[in-house]
Amino acid sequence: MTLAGRLYPRAWRERYGEEFAALMEDLPSQNWRTVWDIVKGGVAMQVKFHGAGVARAAMMFGAVGGLAAGVGSFAIPNAYVSTALIASSSLTPGSSANELLRSLAILRAESIIEKHKLYPGVDSGAARMTMMKDVRVSIPKGGSKEGAAFLVSFQHRDGAVARSVVTELTEAIMENQGPWKVLDSPSLPVDPVFPNRPVVAFLGVLAGVVLGGVGAVFRPVFARAT
Repeated sequence: MTLAGRLYPRAWRERYGEEFAALMEDLPSQNWRTVWDIVKGGVAMQVKFHGAGVARAAMMFGAVGGLAAGVGSFAIPNAYVSTALIASSSLTPGSSANELLRSLAILRAESIIEKHKLYPGVDSGAARMTMMKDVRVSIPKGGSKEGAAFLVSFQHRDGAVARSVVTELTEAIMENQGPWKVLDSPSLPVDPVFPNRPVVAFLGVLAGVVLGGVGAVFRPVFARAT
C-alpha cells in the first residue's frame, strides 16, 4: 500500500500526504481493489502533473519501437501463397472430400520435396509431415457452376516455387477421382502474405508508446524507492 501511495507526485504527497495516510488507516480493509483504485488515482495524478513529460516519452519510445519493428520485420522471410481452382462433377464438397484430395496430392510429396528442395536439412519423414501441413485444400466461397470446386494452395518463400508445387499437386489430384476441370490455373503470387510489415511497424509503435508512457509514470516512483 505504501508503494502504491508513492505513485502520487511529490507535490501532491507533500500537500495531502498526511490526510491520505489517515484515510488509509481508517479503511476497514485494504484489498486488491483498494490498491487498484490507489494506483489508478496515482497514475492519473502523474499524468496531470507531468503530462508533457509522459507524452514526450511515449512519442519517443513509439518512434523507436516503430522503427525497430519495421526494420526487424525485413529479417523475417517473405511467404507467398499460390492457389489453383479445380472442379469435379463426381465429388461432393465437404471436409471428407478435402482430406481425400489432400491425401492424393501428398502422393507426390517425396518427388516434389526433392525436386524443389523444399525443406533443406530435414529428414524425409519430417519433410513429408511438414508438407502435409503446408498443403491446403478448401472449398471456395460461392462454389462453382462447373461442379464441386476445390481451392488448392501452397505457401513458400519463393512465389515461383509455390506455383510450381501447386501445379504438380493439382496434377496429382486430377489423375484420380475425375473428371476434372481447371477453373483457375496456379497463380504466380506477387505480394507476400506474410509478414505484414505495416502492421508489424504499427504494433512496434503501440508497444513503444505503452512502454514509454508507463515508464515515464513509474520512473519517479522507483527513483524515490531507491
